Amino acid sequence: MEAPGPGVWELAGITARAAEVGWYMPPWGLYVIVRSADDRAIGGIGFHGPPSATGEVELGYELAPVARGAGYATEAVRALAALGLTHSEVRAVTARTAPANTASQAVLLRAGFAQVPVPPADGMVHFRLS
Repeated sequence: MEAPGPGVWELAGITARAAEVGWYMPPWGLYVIVRSADDRAIGGIGFHGPPSATGEVELGYELAPVARGAGYATEAVRALAALGLTHSEVRAVTARTAPANTASQAVLLRAGFAQVPVPPADGMVHFRLS
């Protein structure tokens, strides 16, 4: 079984460093995606931080390549977005993908996100769920 990719490890490190300095504020951290059929960790998903002053919280996710294409990412994105939206200070959950990452864009659309129509300055494709 392949391990989750570098994005998961990077987010785990960010979460650990935030906890070390007292900036980690649950539930706004990293979660492991576990496949229930065999209880194996197949990826990670999490918030990039607590909600902004405007009530937006961004999520990111990554699956091990062998787990892709089976609906796990869509299920995890739906669950984490729903968790975020249960908090009164959250008005929207957002996500960004590289323009070429059409698989991730399809995940976000299946999870109910809408693509933000105005191209942002960062060159990424932005999505929003409110």
